[in-house]
Amino acid sequence: MSGREDCWNDRPVADATIDAATAYYASPAEAENVASSSAFVFRIGGEWLAIPIGMLDEVIGAKPTHSLPHRRGSAKVGILSVRGDIIVHVSLAGLLGIPDDAGEAVRTDGQRRHAPRVVILAAARGRLAITVDEVLGFHSYESAALRPVPSTLGQAIRSHATAMISLGDRVVGLLDGARVAASLSQVIA
Repeated sequence: MSGREDCWNDRPVADATIDAATAYYASPAEAENVASSSAFVFRIGGEWLAIPIGMLDEVIGAKPTHSLPHRRGSAKVGILSVRGDIIVHVSLAGLLGIPDDAGEAVRTDGQRRHAPRVVILAAARGRLAITVDEVLGFHSYESAALRPVPSTLGQAIRSHATAMISLGDRVVGLLDGARVAASLSQVIA
């Protein structure tokens, strides 16, 4: 050891400094913008929506859906194959009353701005598929940032949404996972 280190170790520490350090380390840690929850954000038509992260099984590229006979409701029901598994596909847009925006998703040069995706949801009765127009991805939010659902939203969306969250310049409807899964299950029953 050099003489300088010996000097540092031998210097007495003031009682006030020890008390201040003890109080600092003994106090509970302050939460610094700790995200309380995460959601998967996507767009259907003109609506930005999010589902709880626990509902998401996987996201794949758009696939052809084969319609089922005698299923003519707004929430169209069909089936699709994902790596050899047959999965029931339900139109979340139809269930929530969201109009199709097929023309909006095409640029002036005729190419698509965003590729539609199939989102596979993990439900109690098995996996279900929905098609979304655009995926924004995973986002965390604090429960303090949740805002109430406005009455200007359509009745079907309002009945399935629990809150609104702001993500940059987008306002996203946070869907209740249990309600969505129950409604999708009802459609296929």
